[in-house]
Amino acid sequence: MTPTRQPADAEARTAIRDALDDTLVVEAAAGTGKTTELVKRILRVLETGRARMEEIVAVTFTEKAAGELIEGQLDYLRVSIYALEQEAHRAFTNSKVPIERIRENLQRLRQMRDDAGSVYPHIYVKMLENASPEDEAKLRELYGDIADEIGLEFLHNMTGADGIEERLGVELPKHRQRKVCPSPFYTTSVGANGDVTICCADWNFTSKVGNLATQSLREIWFGEALQDIRRRMLTGQRRTIKSCANCNWDFYHPDNIDGVTPEKAQQVLEFYEPKTETV
Repeated sequence: MTPTRQPADAEARTAIRDALDDTLVVEAAAGTGKTTELVKRILRVLETGRARMEEIVAVTFTEKAAGELIEGQLDYLRVSIYALEQEAHRAFTNSKVPIERIRENLQRLRQMRDDAGSVYPHIYVKMLENASPEDEAKLRELYGDIADEIGLEFLHNMTGADGIEERLGVELPKHRQRKVCPSPFYTTSVGANGDVTICCADWNFTSKVGNLATQSLREIWFGEALQDIRRRMLTGQRRTIKSCANCNWDFYHPDNIDGVTPEKAQQVLEFYEPKTETV
C-alpha cells in the first residue's frame, strides 16, 4: 500500500488546527486552503470547549471570491451599514465583526474592480433613513471614494415580527399595508442555492417559486407557482400568502396598483400566463 503523501506544509496546518493558545498569522497563495484550515481551527475550539459558537467571530474575504464577482460581472452589490460605531453595530446586528473590516474588504473589492478596468459590480452602500446628519456625513466620508452610490433607505419591519422596536430602540414608521404588492409582477429574489422567491423581503423563502438549478428564469417567471402568487394578490387573497400576510415593505414601492379593476387584473394575469420556451 502506498503511504499517503503529506503536504509540504503539513506541520503548519497542524499548528493552525491545534495551537489554540497561540495567535497566528497565515500567509499563502489563493486556493491553497486558508479558509479550510480556519474552519478546522474553529471546529477544534468548539470540540475542546474553549468557546461556544455564539462567542466566535470568523470573517473571510478572499481575492478569489472577489475576482469571481468581477469576472462574472455581477451587476449590483448592495451593502447595508447599520451603524458606524462598533457597539451600536453589535447591538443592531448581534455581530462581533469589526466594522472597519467591512470597509477594508469593500475597499479591496473596489480596487480589484478598478484594476481590472471593469464597472461591475456597481457598489451601493446604504444606511437607514433614521441616521443622524452627523452619521450620514460620516458615512459619505468613509465610503465616498469606495461606493458608486450611497443612499438612505426607509426603516421597515419586512417580516412583521413583534418586539422589533423595543429590541432596537427605534420607532418604526406606521404604514398601511397595500391590497396588492407590486413585487411579484416585476421582481424575483435568488438565493445562493438557486432558490427563487418573490422578493428580497421573503428572507426565509416561504414563497419559493422555483430553483435555477433545474429551471430557467423564464420558466420560473412565467410558471404556475409565481402565477398563483400574482393571482391571489389580484383577487384579494394576499393574506393567504405566508410571506406577504404581515409584510408592509410594499409602501417603499413607487407603484400602487390597489385600484386595478377586475378587467385589468385579468389582462395582467393573461400576460403572465405560462409560456413555452422556443429556441
